[in-house]
Amino acid sequence: MKSQTVKEKTKLYPKVGLINLGCSKNQVDSEVMLRQLDRAGFVLTSKEEEAEILIVNTCGFIDSAKQESINTIIELGKLKKKGQCKTLIATGCLTQRYQDELLKELPELDAIVGTTEYFKIAEICKTFLDQKGKNKKRSSWLSEPTALYDETHADRILTTAKHWAYVKISEGCDKSCSFCIIPGMRGKMRSRPIPAIVNEVNQLTGQGVREVNLIAQDLTSYGRDLGQGQLYELLKELVKTEVDWIRLLYNYPHPFPDKLIDLIASEPKICHYIDMPLQHIDEEI
Repeated sequence: MKSQTVKEKTKLYPKVGLINLGCSKNQVDSEVMLRQLDRAGFVLTSKEEEAEILIVNTCGFIDSAKQESINTIIELGKLKKKGQCKTLIATGCLTQRYQDELLKELPELDAIVGTTEYFKIAEICKTFLDQKGKNKKRSSWLSEPTALYDETHADRILTTAKHWAYVKISEGCDKSCSFCIIPGMRGKMRSRPIPAIVNEVNQLTGQGVREVNLIAQDLTSYGRDLGQGQLYELLKELVKTEVDWIRLLYNYPHPFPDKLIDLIASEPKICHYIDMPLQHIDEEI
């Protein structure tokens, strides 16, 4: 089948701009969405003023992050008034937590997409292509955060430097810390199988990536929900790949077995430091 040129793609599917806010986990989701949009035939642009469809991947973790997300939506809404932007979509944690409030208070939004529906972003964008003006219907794409779309993680457009990439090894968290809303926005912990993660790292090194940063809401508890394959076992497999450096971002103090410390200390591919949030030591918190 003849591939479409940029000109042809522009004619069939409009330009889309994606603004990512928040943490590295959000960034991986944005990279997945970029690939989904690209494969569907949309033209990606980093210039907000050129985009006919704008997507904001929001953060809802702390007050300042929530306000940044809201302010960004309002600013992009001004582009809708100017006429170039026809559709404004919000995705991410803020939409999962405040779905009703966002649609009520931000009339510039055309759709909100939850934390486990982002992989449908191309389909969602296509629903607006034939809708014009007053005939446009606002929509919500939300579900309980229980799914894990493992197959999408390796296929993404990297937004990091070419030599390194984030690798999300699990989604959600089973902890109930008094200061944290993550389980409510991202759901219970769902770990990816070790072979899938190894496959992703192999794909990344094949693209020239030399360093991977392992990320999760609760990295240290990786694999406990599967009943098998903990972080130690995952690292033992990853050091066999062609990657040069492995970083762990970040680690709860429990569970952190001695064998994991020994592996980090002895394995040259694993960076010899531990990024640990000390607030999790306090039982009251």
